[in-house]
Amino acid sequence: MDTGTRARVLYLAQMHPSPRTPSAERVGLWAPGRYFYGYYDPSLWGEDEDFKMYKDARKCHYRAGLAVEVEAVRSGLLKIRRRMCGCPPCSPPDVNFGQCMLKHVFGSVVSMHCPPKQKPRGALTQTQALVEFSESLVANEVYAVKVAEDQMGVEGPYWLAKLITRSYQTEEECVFAGDVIEAGFFVVKVRG
Repeated sequence: MDTGTRARVLYLAQMHPSPRTPSAERVGLWAPGRYFYGYYDPSLWGEDEDFKMYKDARKCHYRAGLAVEVEAVRSGLLKIRRRMCGCPPCSPPDVNFGQCMLKHVFGSVVSMHCPPKQKPRGALTQTQALVEFSESLVANEVYAVKVAEDQMGVEGPYWLAKLITRSYQTEEECVFAGDVIEAGFFVVKVRG
């Protein structure tokens, strides 16, 4: 019998598909109405390209970068623990791990440095950032796109868009869906 994470998820989904106590009788933060089980194949997780891994990184499933000082952010300062806690002091916006009510269950939070492999670059102008962002867009990827305020009532604050092409600059002015797109604008074809 396989004893890995995938086997545990399958067991839980088959043997405990819903809470034993009806949701009407449960109240509070730890009162789910239903369960969601998930599993990520280990092959999906590779070495991080931007940051060095710290010892036992795979065992800590909760990581938070709460630093506000620039140097602490650049050093890769993280708060980590083996599991995520949902008690009121640990939850946003407070995030006060010192007052954790379930330390005996989830363990203590420790500080860890996960330094970047390369020094951060200097600040980019908005034009440079836009060019860099447009060059990073690749066909067949899915992006969340913020919706204009007058369209939020249709399907919410963002739409998911699958890119059909890489981004490119328009060679001449054109009109699309009533919007004028000037020459030199960065565009990408998407499917909603």
